[in-house]
Amino acid sequence: MKNEFEVYRILDRESNMPCGSYSRACRDEYDFNNVSSARQSNCHGVFEDKIKYKIAKYKVTYELIEDDCDCDNETLLGNISKEIEGLKSKLNRKLSIYNNFYFLENLQIDNTSCKNEILLKENYIT
Repeated sequence: MKNEFEVYRILDRESNMPCGSYSRACRDEYDFNNVSSARQSNCHGVFEDKIKYKIAKYKVTYELIEDDCDCDNETLLGNISKEIEGLKSKLNRKLSIYNNFYFLENLQIDNTSCKNEILLKENYIT
């Protein structure tokens, strides 16, 4: 997959080297969206000097070579299996809670006798 776009850079006419413009992000910016953005990038108007600075137009192409190059397959599979085990554990806990509630819903307390015997309903096992 390729992604292409155009950028504008400020170049020193004598050295033909790119000139960075210090930005609010506390770093030098080199790529601009258009010529006027590049010329007006410095608050003191330094790059307005067309004799000293020129604006060059570049086509930048990003080509995806590898989409996940910081993780090997063993590590990835280990992480996935840990996540699956965690999900199984959560599911088992929820099923246990559900089964306990289901059991309690299907219990019937016979208050007619003094012994308070607990009798299972006939439809407990479906």
